[in-house]
Order: sequence, then structure tokens, then C-alpha cells
Amino acid sequence: MKYYKQISDDTVISYGISDTIPEGAEEVTKTAYTKIVKDQDAVDKAAANKRAAAAEAARQAAEQAAAERKATVDDWIAKVTAGTSTLANVPEEYRYEVQEATDPTPTNRELHESLESTQEAVDFLMTE
Repeated sequence: MKYYKQISDDTVISYGISDTIPEGAEEVTKTAYTKIVKDQDAVDKAAANKRAAAAEAARQAAEQAAAERKATVDDWIAKVTAGTSTLANVPEEYRYEVQEATDPTPTNRELHESLESTQEAVDFLMTE
């Protein structure tokens, strides 16, 4: 078995073990091959750690944004419920959530779901 590496612009682009050395590659010693493998493992681990850190930062930022939004919506709900503000004063981006929490009138969706379940009950009773 022969160890090989292929280089482009001073960067190892492939390496491996084979009976024959691929075209464009050069044979290396087992020691050099082992070093390439260890170096690549270190590069891979560093890249994985960087991706994990970026994902964690994005998760924390999303969590923070969600918490801030919830606090703002809760504040507007409290104001509307207490009567110190009206739904018209609530910024548009929060209005739907505040309205859902403060308006006792059923929404069209709730009415539609209620109608569907009533119809299902009637259909069931009619088949008996």
C-alpha cells in the first residue's frame, strides 16, 4: 500500500492509501500521511466548533428576540386589559396577538371549528 497526497495552491486537496498513486498525486511517507490526517482532523474540529458556536449564538439571539416580543405583547395586553390603552394604540406588529388575548369575541377560525365539530356530531347521530 502506498500513501499519497494531492496538492493545489499549497493546499492538500486529497490524500489516501492505495495500491497505485492517482494521477496528479505524489507519494508520501506513512509519517507524513499521519500528519496530514491529524492536521485535517484539527481543521475539521475547528470548523465544527465554529459552526456549533454560530448555531448557539443564533439560537440565543432568537430566544432573546422571542422573550422581548413576548414581554412587549404582555405589556400591551396588560395596558388594554386595564383600560389604559386601546387596541388602536397597539403597534400593528403586536395587534393581532393582543386582540386574540383581550377580545372575548370568538374568531372566525374558532367559529368555523365549532361549526365543523357540531356538524360532525349531527352527522354521527344521523347515521345511528
